[in-house]
Parts: sequence; structure tokens; C-alpha cells
Amino acid sequence: MGRKSLDTSDTIFALASGALPSSVAILRVSGPNAFSIARHLFQKPTGTFEEKRDWHYGAFQDLEGNAFDDGILLVFPADRSPVGENTVEFQCHGAQAVVERFRELFLSLGARPAEPGEFSYRSLVNGRLGADSAEHLADLFRARSAKDLRRLFGRRDESLRRDIEGLRGDLIQALAILDTAVDFVEEYASVLTLASQPVARAIQGCSAISQRFESFGSAERLGRIVLVGAPNAGKSSLFNALLGRYRAIVSPSPGTTRDLVEDTIRLGGRDWTLVDTAGLHETVDAVEAEGVSMAREVAEQASFRVWVVDGSAALFPDSWLDLSAQIPAPRLVVWNKRDLASWREPSPELGLQGWIGTSVGEGSSISAIAERLTSELAQRALDALPTTLPTACQARRLRSVGEALTGALAELSKGVRPPELLSEDVRQSLMLLEEVLGPVSVDDVLDRVFSEFCLGK
Repeated sequence: MGRKSLDTSDTIFALASGALPSSVAILRVSGPNAFSIARHLFQKPTGTFEEKRDWHYGAFQDLEGNAFDDGILLVFPADRSPVGENTVEFQCHGAQAVVERFRELFLSLGARPAEPGEFSYRSLVNGRLGADSAEHLADLFRARSAKDLRRLFGRRDESLRRDIEGLRGDLIQALAILDTAVDFVEEYASVLTLASQPVARAIQGCSAISQRFESFGSAERLGRIVLVGAPNAGKSSLFNALLGRYRAIVSPSPGTTRDLVEDTIRLGGRDWTLVDTAGLHETVDAVEAEGVSMAREVAEQASFRVWVVDGSAALFPDSWLDLSAQIPAPRLVVWNKRDLASWREPSPELGLQGWIGTSVGEGSSISAIAERLTSELAQRALDALPTTLPTACQARRLRSVGEALTGALAELSKGVRPPELLSEDVRQSLMLLEEVLGPVSVDDVLDRVFSEFCLGK
């Protein structure tokens, strides 16, 4: 159902809490019949509830008066409701059967399931939620780490305004150059070249700032922790152990992993992509060679490399150099298979710093690796200072400015249009730039509400 076909006179409902089962579930009902539905399904020990903002404890019952749960009813009249219309919330036990019984009863009493974002949509159109607040809420849903939250709430520090002022300064410089071009007809070509430079800087700036939002919250921007090493070193076993579930195939036969295996893991206060790779070695098998090539490539681009080494096999300085020459230096060396009798600590000749001896089959070993990774990755997160994050609306406006300036720069390069017309092109772009930080309208955010908000929000 598209938002244009939504009927705001309907009474809607949705589960507003997390996945079931849970200790508590919250079911939200909003619309003209919300109070009527509550009177059918909720019974206080004495009397009934008044239509004022309040909470009540009692029993939840079906239409025949049979109780099926007990809990709390929250009552929000329209003038004190976050939705801007009569709203009730049933706080019950988060059992699947209880929630399903509520759903059946809501439907029988004429309510319909809410569309994703429909409660927020009604808040917007009823004036209870500002468009800028809706944008912030949508971005909050996309946040993946503590750094993301700092960037979101850092919007208040005026750093974006300072960035925009810098772009504005570039365009004012271009205007000043073009406005003097009328008096320097003979040097027109050199004047246009001078004007092109600040325009090009402004285009680059618009693109750089808008791309910060485009990458925000996307899976592609997750850093990669890549496990690398020779065949049969225990990479896949370590991969599964860190994830806490069987994800990659494990076999005593070397060369089992021939492709990249990826999954998301949370370490150091943020999500990372953990990658298991094919063992690095020379092979004549075409498929296996492709896997080795992919392993080298992803290791080179990794945010963090973990070498997994079979500590039970002989490893001499020359063989270590041959192996480590294939990719950049690791951040962590896991000297694996400590449970085997042939395991030995790495030779001092290898010059390894910060290695950790483990056995993937030991829970304490996995905990030690996870703690080490968490410590190092958390430090990396603190070292990386958050950058100014525009909103979706601001990013869209910046892209429009960039497109307008790209057209103006093309005309500048041709050197055909009179300087006063070129100046007007840049002036129009400047006006668009000054609207980047302007107010956000309801129409600016409605599509985001329905595409990104969850049920019950």
C-alpha cells in the first residue's frame, strides 16, 4: 500500500516492541476507534478508564469476556498523543500466542495493520513530529556503531555550517572574478580559467559532503577483518568460533576453503565484516588459484589482518618471509593448534610482535582472541574522528548544487557565453547552496518514512 492510498481515518495497530518471544510486548493502536477497542479488550479491577492521559493495570480479555493475559494499558487522547490522534498501548507478556490473540481481536474490531512508518506519517501530518525530527529518527535507525551516534548528535556543533561557508566562499570568489571580466575583455580566457578553479573546488566539496550521507549506514562501509594464512592453519575453525556458529566448512584436508566466506561480527563497539579466505600457497588447480588470488586481494584491502599459523608445523624464517611477502604485515598473529604435542612457540628469529598462542577448540583461546581484537579495534574507532554528517535532505540539496555547478563549469570551459551570463549561472548555484541548511518540509521526508521506518514506528 503506497502512502497516497493510505486512509488516515482508519484505526491502525502494530507491534511496537522487539522480536518475540520477549518478557514484554507493546501493541500500539491509533485512530478514531482506539478507545472503543481498548474498552472491549481491557478490564480494570474496578470501573473503567477515563479518556485522559494515564496508565491502568488490569486484565486483557476477548469479546466474550474471557481473560487471556494481564498487563498495563496506556491511554493518550489526541491532544496529548505522540501520533496526534487517540492512541492506546497494550503492554502485555511477549508470548507469541498472546500477541497473535490481540491481532485477531484488533482485526475483528475493525482495525487494520499499520504500514511501515505509518504512525510517524500520522505524527507528521498531524503536526506532532517535525520533519527535521523525522529525518533524525530515520538516520538513527541506520546507525551501526557508537561512532555513527556521535556523528548524528554532532550535527548540533555547526561543523556542517562551517563546511557550507567554505563552499560559499569559493563561489563568491568565482563571482568576483567573473564580475571583473567585463573590464578585461582581452584577458577573457585567463579570467575564465581563474574563475573555474574555485567552481571546481566547490563541486568537489559538494560531492565529498553528500557522499558522507550516502555511505552512512550501508553495509559496504563496514571495515573488514580478514583471516589469512596457509592452507589447513585453522582459519575456518577460528572464523566459526568467533561467530559462535558453524558458518564455514571445516575439514582436515587442505584447500577446503576456495572462496571468500563473510559474516558480520560486533567488536570494539561497532559491526565489522569477518572474512575467511583460501589458504595462501602455490597451486596448479585453476579454481583453487582463483581463490588464492581473491584472498590476496581482499587481504591487501583489509582494515585489519589476522594471520592464522599452524604452530604445530615447522616454520622457519625463510618460509615465514615467503608467506608474509604475499600480503602486507598482519595486525595480529594467531599461533594456532597449541593443543597438539608438536606445537612450538614461534622462533625469536621470526621477530614476531604481539603474537597469541591458541587452540581454536579451547573456549579460553577464543575469548583471548576476541578480547585482543576488541581492544585493538576499539582503539582504531577512537582514533578515527567522526566527520560532519549531512541529513538526507541536505545531501540531496548538495547534489543539486553540484549538478548546477557542473553545468556552469562546462560553460566556463567553452569560453563562449558572456561573463555576465556566466556570473548569473554561478549566482543561481550560490542561491541553491544557501538553501542547503534551510528548513525541511514534510514532503522532503515522507518517502524516507515509508521506505526506512519499521512497523510500529
